[in-house]
Amino acid sequence: MINQLVAGVNLCATAEALALATKSGIDPKQMYEVVNDSAAASFMFEDRGLRMIEEDDPEPQMHLNNFVSDLRQLSITARSLNCPLPLASAALQQFKCGEALGYGRKDDSSIVKVYDSLTQVKVCQKKVAKAGEE
Repeated sequence: MINQLVAGVNLCATAEALALATKSGIDPKQMYEVVNDSAAASFMFEDRGLRMIEEDDPEPQMHLNNFVSDLRQLSITARSLNCPLPLASAALQQFKCGEALGYGRKDDSSIVKVYDSLTQVKVCQKKVAKAGEE
């Protein structure tokens, strides 16, 4: 569960950073490359960030709703220990938003779509090919 706390918060921070870059006119791919070459680099940023930028609807590696259940359980455990987890709580709310928007069974990198909705810009600029198109 502690791993899921770090991974979930990191995943939300990745989506948030890419959304901020995109909204401010910075090429998200360029920002991604800069961050990956800095102290802020992480597996989640490298792996999920790339999916957020390059794949509009990636094949699920881990479903977004797994983070909802894991972070919810973590919250219950932390509450019983009287241990506040403000970052995990914020991440849980973002994942719950993603689930409410219909992304629960999508790849967890779809959390970026919550930020797309909030900022009114799309991090991924790739078009999804329609049947018969390449």
